[in-house]
Amino acid sequence: MVACHVLLMSELPHVFPTLRWGFIEASSQWVPWIYHEARNRYKTAGREFPDDIFGEYKIYVTCETHDDLPWVLKYAGERSLVIGTDYGHLDPSSDTNAIVAFQQLEEIHQETKERILYHNPKALYNL
Repeated sequence: MVACHVLLMSELPHVFPTLRWGFIEASSQWVPWIYHEARNRYKTAGREFPDDIFGEYKIYVTCETHDDLPWVLKYAGERSLVIGTDYGHLDPSSDTNAIVAFQQLEEIHQETKERILYHNPKALYNL
């Protein structure tokens, strides 16, 4: 979270405009807090805060099926979330049914699901 905040406050996204930044394995519940912190600091510094800062700065964050995704999407935007499963780890955080569970979420539009499951990971990993 702190690394993302530092990135949002820095000039790095402008210095390296094609570089993509991935924040993986930490859920996405922290995104609204970082968004508000950065926006307030931009305001204090007299800087203009981008409407879709995560999308504009090519910042991607993994989300999980139990995240409050409608709330997170208001701050992260639809172009910044990718699904996280921890698949392959033999620990309690592994969610082998994450894709199926995510596709069954009723509070998320189908187009948004396709972005999170396909288009955003494709963009993040330049596939």
